[in-house]
Amino acid sequence: MRAVRISLCVTICLALCSTNVQAADKKTEAKLLFKRAQLAYKLGKFENALGEYSKAYEMLPLPGFLFNIGQCHRQLVQRTA
Repeated sequence: MRAVRISLCVTICLALCSTNVQAADKKTEAKLLFKRAQLAYKLGKFENALGEYSKAYEMLPLPGFLFNIGQCHRQLVQRTA
């Protein structure tokens, strides 16, 4: 019975560690996408920036990404006006 408890504890700990690693990977990926989006925005490539901000938001749904997505849309509308 004790071996079953130890095995169960080890399994739970491994699952939690795996989840934390996945969350850290998502955050790192979102940061990379954000940096690429910022560069595209600064270069006036608003369509590319929009795509990168959108991907970053899918990875890590932070409100700041929504603001940046809105700014890209605003720039694209102004460009066509």
